[in-house]
Amino acid sequence: MMIAIGILLMSSTMIFRYIKDRQMDDLIRQAEQGHYSRRSRDTRKKDEQEKDKSKNSTSDIAVQSNASQSKIIDDIFTTDVESDDDATNKKTEHSERKETAENLETTPLDFISKAKSPLNSSNHNLAGKIMIPKININLPLFDDTSANSLSNGAGILPDTSAPGDGIGTLSIIAGHRGYYGAFMFQKINQLESGDRFTINYRGGTYNYRVNGQRIVKPTDPNIGEIKPDKEVVTLLTCHPLNSSKYRLLVSGERV
Repeated sequence: MMIAIGILLMSSTMIFRYIKDRQMDDLIRQAEQGHYSRRSRDTRKKDEQEKDKSKNSTSDIAVQSNASQSKIIDDIFTTDVESDDDATNKKTEHSERKETAENLETTPLDFISKAKSPLNSSNHNLAGKIMIPKININLPLFDDTSANSLSNGAGILPDTSAPGDGIGTLSIIAGHRGYYGAFMFQKINQLESGDRFTINYRGGTYNYRVNGQRIVKPTDPNIGEIKPDKEVVTLLTCHPLNSSKYRLLVSGERV
């Protein structure tokens, strides 16, 4: 009986993964063909101006709107869903726990019951795609971090700049560590200084070089620093795998 249930669950996961992969492939094709949402870079900039952001280029953007940013990020990762490939990563994650923390042990969340439908593939706010060759990532990129968008790819955190906005800007891109079998940002912990990633955003192509990663608590306001002479993109996800207890940040500078 238990074997039959296990086979059924495995089959269901494989079906979900197949459907989700096809959906994301379709969104990537739309992005490659320039079928973006109507939201424009100018609209994003206008939103930022209306929020009267600080002009201090060395300040931490999370400090500027600490409460709202923390809630947005918290909401994102309470719906995080693990990949079905957890078993193959247990040893790696175990060593990560030893290396990175005093107490990273955590009880896995009840992901499925908190998640919305995994089969929603709307292209609302589709803005491009993000590619990380080292870990075989090719994901749709959205102009928001709604549950629907992050069930289909990665999203640009509100109150942060867009990729390609130039020096003195910071874009924070959030993604799940896995979603109904789709890998998403599951393996970004493997990125090291010098690794490259590319973002296609509304017709522009922007290349970045990783310059470090770190793990912070959800309450830590220092999730990204604006550098006056650099254009920075920070990839944000939960940590460790199958948990939202911490945040993993991988930062890259435009080259």
